[in-house]
Amino acid sequence: MTQVIRRDQPDFNLSLDVTFPKRHFLAFGAATNIVATRRVAPGRRGTAWRSALCVVLATAAQFAPITQAPAAEARDVAVEIAFTWTSRDLSTVTTGEDSDAFAAESFLVLTPNAESGLPNLGGYCVALGTENKTSFESGESGNCVFRDIDGDALYEHYSVAAPDGDSPSRGKSIFTGGTGKFAGVSGELEVESKFYAKPMEGTYQGSGVKKGTLHMPAF
Repeated sequence: MTQVIRRDQPDFNLSLDVTFPKRHFLAFGAATNIVATRRVAPGRRGTAWRSALCVVLATAAQFAPITQAPAAEARDVAVEIAFTWTSRDLSTVTTGEDSDAFAAESFLVLTPNAESGLPNLGGYCVALGTENKTSFESGESGNCVFRDIDGDALYEHYSVAAPDGDSPSRGKSIFTGGTGKFAGVSGELEVESKFYAKPMEGTYQGSGVKKGTLHMPAF
């Protein structure tokens, strides 16, 4: 802060020229000089000094630097993500007397637990798998992209298997990052998924849950 004082006789003019550092004005984009002038009669100089000083101090307080709250930090979070899925065969090839290989696409809705801080997500997956047509033992692995209402993407690779047609599929879900708020998300979750219905030929529906710990960026 710089201060310039000027006295003119006989009426005594008091002029204070206060300059603030440029960083104090980053949020305003304004000029950096403020001048407070008070014209007083002789014999009232003490009052003039106090009045002018009040003006300067009030102005300085108005343009004080803004202190930002500390940025949130990345953290490890326990998550439980319920999901529903609809899967559709893209192609099926008979690879033996009792076995098929298939390519499929799936559409999912993910509903994470509130404590995770994750929003609800919609997803699309493409998978390759095999199935025994006698025992109905099956396995598949695929890749998914999930998106929230803002369009930010979260990427996943998964692999699951079931010993028969009545048992749920179990396996691993590995999150490998994303875009926007999901950049830096990583971790491995346990997956359990159950088939419930075949509403039309070549289409399957079910639900499941993913549980584990994810490393979450600050958002």
